[in-house]
Amino acid sequence: MLKIGDFSRLSQVSVKTLRHYDDIGLLKPSHVDPFTNYRHYTIDQLPRLHRIMALKELGLSLEQIGLMIDGDLSVEQIRGMLLLQQAESEQRLREEQARLNRVAFRLRMMELRDNMPDLDVVVKEIPPVYALTLRRSMKQEDLVPFGLETERAQGQYGVRFSGPIFEIRYEEEFIPNHDDIEFAIPVDVSHTDPMPLESYDIFETKTVPGLQMVASYMQRGIDFQQWMDARPVFQNWLVDNGYQLGNTNRVVLHHGPHEHAEYEDWIVEFQHEIEATEGGSK
Repeated sequence: MLKIGDFSRLSQVSVKTLRHYDDIGLLKPSHVDPFTNYRHYTIDQLPRLHRIMALKELGLSLEQIGLMIDGDLSVEQIRGMLLLQQAESEQRLREEQARLNRVAFRLRMMELRDNMPDLDVVVKEIPPVYALTLRRSMKQEDLVPFGLETERAQGQYGVRFSGPIFEIRYEEEFIPNHDDIEFAIPVDVSHTDPMPLESYDIFETKTVPGLQMVASYMQRGIDFQQWMDARPVFQNWLVDNGYQLGNTNRVVLHHGPHEHAEYEDWIVEFQHEIEATEGGSK
């Protein structure tokens, strides 16, 4: 028999790990001295330990390993566990590759910093939002009077925000004149009353669907030229990270006209719906 230290050196598995395997019943010592509580192992236990380490290298949990070694599992059940682990590993690989792409893009932008603006792009999921919404065409010169009229109606009808107001633009790219735009004011689900405007139709309540994947970046101020400067950087980011634009984009006003902020103090988030190209990020 081998003392735990000797078995540890022979198997190249730490004493701490062997004790843990004993505690959870994955690899019990061949003998435990009743007086000293010293653990002893045999050479015959090496194949079981080797199998445990091999399965652990596949990313399986110790609980899964115990089921595979000692459980009465069918071949199909074991295959299913391995296929699930394969899918999870592939997903982690895609996530790491996407992270590497973003790091490489940031490094290239640092090299071009003198000529290109900074752009911090985050890929995320947007949950559904319950909101008062109004969808219509809108020209640039209508935005200010529309905003003022909306603000008056909010005060008149006692509408309370439950989140930042946003616009959904049913076009791939942000443009100054919008043929199809939906304005959304997040409210509590207890709010059911519509909000009519004097000149621009009626805000109605509904649940705005979420988006599975958007590329999001922030801008301080509402300078259209600043957005134009960022546009080629964002387009490069899409190509470099294996994405293409979806059918909508959103503009979220985290701090803007309803806080009576000056234009240069607005905090604007651009959310572009994106899709992975074939062979790109997912």
